[in-house]
Amino acid sequence: MRLVVFLCGLMLSIGCGGSADTDPVGSDTSESQDTSESQDTSESQDSSESQDSSESQDSSESQDTSSDDAVEEDTSEAADTGDTPTDPCDPSGAWTIEVTTAALPGEGCAPDGAPSQGPNTQEYVVQPGEDGTYTISMAEPQEPSPEMTVEVIGDGPACSVRITVTAEVYVPGSGEGQEGGTAFIQYIYTAAEEDGALSGSGTVQTSFTKETGEVQQDCTEDIAIGGTFVPAAP
Repeated sequence: MRLVVFLCGLMLSIGCGGSADTDPVGSDTSESQDTSESQDTSESQDSSESQDSSESQDSSESQDTSSDDAVEEDTSEAADTGDTPTDPCDPSGAWTIEVTTAALPGEGCAPDGAPSQGPNTQEYVVQPGEDGTYTISMAEPQEPSPEMTVEVIGDGPACSVRITVTAEVYVPGSGEGQEGGTAFIQYIYTAAEEDGALSGSGTVQTSFTKETGEVQQDCTEDIAIGGTFVPAAP
């Protein structure tokens, strides 16, 4: 825009100079006045165009500045709304797990599909193991001692774990010809802890295998989980 204004001003100056050199004698007063008015008009137009160009440039620069400010503001907002890192789950502490059946009618493991799992509460203690793993044991040891594992499956704010408890008990046969065998039971808990409260779901599988290898019963029933969690002291 500055180059256009400069060229317009240069063309007006050349036109005014040529007009003054070729004026005839006798018409100097009126034509000189016309020339003066023309020059005034041209200079006024030149000034107006120059002002318009300057205002346009100022407006463009102002718009660019506003655009830059908007970009900076957007960048700042994006930084403010960035994902917040979640706290790692540390399941060390006491887990009191309350179990109830969640079997639908006809899908339980008792005869006629009735639920076989009654309300039950078990207490477990989780401690740090090796290489970032954890160990789990019963708060009150039982015989036979079940095999247990615990695995972190989700970090905070809701710390989630999967606990597996498996037990096998040999049941001797009776003297009345009833064959003995091995009773098997396995609980799988998937529990989420938030603010000390537990919620979740799982399954309980039961089976009985006779000494001959015949599986007399093998059934899995859905369960619901509640309870509490108390973290270990630092």
